[in-house]
Amino acid sequence: MKKTNLLLVSMSMLCAFDSVSQTFIGTEAEKKIQSSKWIEYSKEFSRPIFVEFNSSTANFRLAVANPVEAMKEVLLLKNNDDLVRYKQEQDDIGFTHTRYQQTFKGIPVQGAQYIAHQKGGLLDYISGNIFDVNENVSVNASLNEATALSKAIAFVGAKKYKWEDKEEIAVMREAFEDPTYNYDPKGKLVIYAVNNDYAKADFRLAYQFNIFAAEPLSRAHIYVDARTGDILGKEDLLHSVDAPATALTRYSGSQQIVTDQNGSSYRLREAGRGNGIQTMNLKG
Repeated sequence: MKKTNLLLVSMSMLCAFDSVSQTFIGTEAEKKIQSSKWIEYSKEFSRPIFVEFNSSTANFRLAVANPVEAMKEVLLLKNNDDLVRYKQEQDDIGFTHTRYQQTFKGIPVQGAQYIAHQKGGLLDYISGNIFDVNENVSVNASLNEATALSKAIAFVGAKKYKWEDKEEIAVMREAFEDPTYNYDPKGKLVIYAVNNDYAKADFRLAYQFNIFAAEPLSRAHIYVDARTGDILGKEDLLHSVDAPATALTRYSGSQQIVTDQNGSSYRLREAGRGNGIQTMNLKG
């Protein structure tokens, strides 16, 4: 793709943001990124989460043959960052959506992906999350996978795990017609933001394990520091709807309510009455 001149103001794409998302439209967007008409930033990410281009003659929109190069330029990716294509879909209105995984020094960055949305031979818009990983983050593991797994299992502390249930595994292999089906937790090296806190941007090289416990029942991605063995965080993979909770009201004291449990947090949603009830603020 022909090199374009990005109109950036004081490297504004890499500045810190306040507590609300920011949207730039029209000329304000053009000041940020050449030939754009709509840009959105999230409070958690320094790079834009959405860019829409405004002209069929803009170089970025003509970059369909290699949208990665356009995205790298718009997002100001560093030398150690890359975007690796892993999925492509086409919708009913003619758009092709190509998904790219962000990598840092060849290691996938957990939770970071960007999508190129193309139609009619043009790159209409791009969207996603790109993280700023400190250049000093090491990608050389000191712990082997077996040691890291033992730390993850000790952290979960279950009495019984799914991979120990041979009868269930046999049933699942028959059901899926897959003689290799199993629940064995396999380690995957990723770049992970400690406790999923992208605002602090404390990224580490980590082993990711899918730990499926049978007693008590739980399933989560456990992240183990690949250099120190510390537990860096977890992501619950089993969630509950219509979970009981206690709410402290302004006028009626403590009241029992029904919520939607998402890991260790709760949302004001329930599915048991009518078409379901959701409580939202103005941001949805």
